Amino acid sequence: LRKGAIKMKKVISLALALMMLFLFVSCGKGEEQSIPSMIKAAYKGLESETWIRSIPRAKKFTASGEHADYDTKYRIGISAESMDKYIEEAYYSCPDIQPNTYELTMVKIKEGVSAKPLMHEMVNGADLYKWICMGADQAAGAYFGDYIVMVLGSTEQIDAVFASFKKLHPDMSEVFYRIEREK
Repeated sequence: LRKGAIKMKKVISLALALMMLFLFVSCGKGEEQSIPSMIKAAYKGLESETWIRSIPRAKKFTASGEHADYDTKYRIGISAESMDKYIEEAYYSCPDIQPNTYELTMVKIKEGVSAKPLMHEMVNGADLYKWICMGADQAAGAYFGDYIVMVLGSTEQIDAVFASFKKLHPDMSEVFYRIEREK
């Protein structure tokens, strides 16, 4: 009887250990955050910045129809064909009424796509003069995991946004800057 009780304890202990291991592994995966929630979290770190009057919401970007290529180049800096080929989803965020030039674009790339060359293509293709009578000082981009973040604006804005993202995503790449305008 004693040997049976010991064997039963071992079986129960093993079952509990396996259950704990299963729970530990499944908790570690967690749910993937959405792009709007990541943008919102990054903006929370910018509440003390004077250039951001109100936190702009993230708007989903889709391009279709006869102006798809123009719209995609305007928002993301690449062609509609490249977007279809490399990007799973895209969001942009800019104040509706703004005293300065600023826009954040964040995309999730498709599986197997290399983030660095696509980020360079986006930043180099960004239109710094997309606003009426104004232009952004520069465009900059960085990436982490399956995501690319691009910001058009002033050095102060770009540095603040990427510092906030870096706190949330320590694996973010170095920021790539494209400076074209004279101040």
